[in-house]
Amino acid sequence: MIGWEMVTLTTSLLLAWDDKNIAWEYFVIQFIGGSFLILTVLTAYTNGYKTIGAVDEFWLQLMFIIGLGVKSEVVGFHSWVPYVYKQASTSFSAISSELVAKLGYITLLRIITEGNRVLLYLGMIMIYYGGIKALEEKNYKLVLAYSSISQFGFITLAIGSGNIFGYYGAILHIIAHAFAKSTLFNSAGDWIKEFDSTSIFEFKCCGLKQKTNTFSTILSFLSLMAFPFFIGYNSKHLIKYSLSSIPMFEFLLHLGKQFDFHYLRGFFTTSIYLIIAYLICFPIMSRINEI
Repeated sequence: MIGWEMVTLTTSLLLAWDDKNIAWEYFVIQFIGGSFLILTVLTAYTNGYKTIGAVDEFWLQLMFIIGLGVKSEVVGFHSWVPYVYKQASTSFSAISSELVAKLGYITLLRIITEGNRVLLYLGMIMIYYGGIKALEEKNYKLVLAYSSISQFGFITLAIGSGNIFGYYGAILHIIAHAFAKSTLFNSAGDWIKEFDSTSIFEFKCCGLKQKTNTFSTILSFLSLMAFPFFIGYNSKHLIKYSLSSIPMFEFLLHLGKQFDFHYLRGFFTTSIYLIIAYLICFPIMSRINEI
């Protein structure tokens, strides 16, 4: 808890370079979440849990989900995310999305080992909510912010599944998302500076103006889109396999992955070719994995 609050203090100071008022609001929100989390930790300690490990009581798991949810952008406790990310620098957003928000999910992996039905439903809601909100936005930083919520939904869903495939899928997706989102948020600063706009519909002829940045951005999006041969494909395949015993959830998960394609709308003229390639390669790679 001391280490986590030091992270909160550090990120608040980083945010203060952009806007002191936003930094103060961010710190208060994180402090409230941290305070409830400390209460939860003390409650767990008084109920016999002396070390960090699996928590059996469902009500105690819910307390951890609430406390960690504020810090880790779980839907229902995420209202600060678009407000802060929209006005913060892309460097802060990269650190927050790739590292700070992941701490909550790493903790959930430690304390919820047998699955949790609430996390299953929350994860599915996050996938669709984040995806739909990202489609509605034209501000590139907000698109990435809501995309993070959607991607965190896959991790939440995997933890809630309670099996080994979901566990490994969650770990792998934490890594995949960290690499992809750190690249996307950092490159966003270059795009915004190049076109003097945050609107993705203003990012025209990207490949001609910043070839290296375009290449790294496409690679990051391909990983989040679960394109074959990328780490994001492997993580999402494991998560989908973890839900094989729940056909409806497996179908909804596959349908929810289609949101990732549309984040590229108005951004790259080649996106249609990426989608066509995905539709051709995905069935082939799925069959190979099954074999």
